[in-house]
Amino acid sequence: MEMIIEQTTAMGEDALLNPGKYRGFLGVSITHKFFKKENMVHYFKWGSKVFEKFYILLIDDPDMYNFVVFKSLSETDALARAHKISSELKYGYNRKLRELNIQNVEVVRLVDYGDNSEYLNIKAAVRNFMRSSDEFRKDMENLMQIGIGGKIKEYFLLNPCSPEKQNEIKQYLINYIIDEISAIIYFTEKVAPIEVDPTVEFSTKKRLYEGDFPVLYNLLNLSQRGHIYCHPPGITKSTY
Repeated sequence: MEMIIEQTTAMGEDALLNPGKYRGFLGVSITHKFFKKENMVHYFKWGSKVFEKFYILLIDDPDMYNFVVFKSLSETDALARAHKISSELKYGYNRKLRELNIQNVEVVRLVDYGDNSEYLNIKAAVRNFMRSSDEFRKDMENLMQIGIGGKIKEYFLLNPCSPEKQNEIKQYLINYIIDEISAIIYFTEKVAPIEVDPTVEFSTKKRLYEGDFPVLYNLLNLSQRGHIYCHPPGITKSTY
């Protein structure tokens, strides 16, 4: 299966040169249209050839925060909605994998790791460091702006509120970014060292692994990460 390789780290390049040497994963934003089955088939086929084991991580729990704000749901209903979407995605992906007779691609949901102590420790460390580091907080806020800034702007146009209320909402929504980047760090460190991505790597994750935030880097005892930015010919994902 042909794949356009846009950018890799050294470990990512090694994985491409030595198929089956590493495990890899692709994080799926459960509400993004890019991750429909027709597109994912390309990653299923390609990943099954490149990696010993290729995980499709459905990042569902963080979308609770988006649904609370943008869909006006309670946290309970928002979480249930996120889990319903990820459950349906998992069912559809698995059905396609069976049709393709692919054995070494596994679809997992973040909710399945929600009580994992190592994941929770990473999330707590990221949250606490964001409180103590203005630079890291700004980086996380920029990441949120890239990811859902358009939705936030549209929400405030439709729901005018004071600057104080706007800030309160943004501080709530940044939990989405905290949970998402924590999930990616957890998976990189504990499950599969190479992240496959249809867009450029999260800038905050890249900076963290390159040592720009040494306190958090050392606290999490991070190791070398792999990243492969790739997409099928003619199919691109323009946003996170």
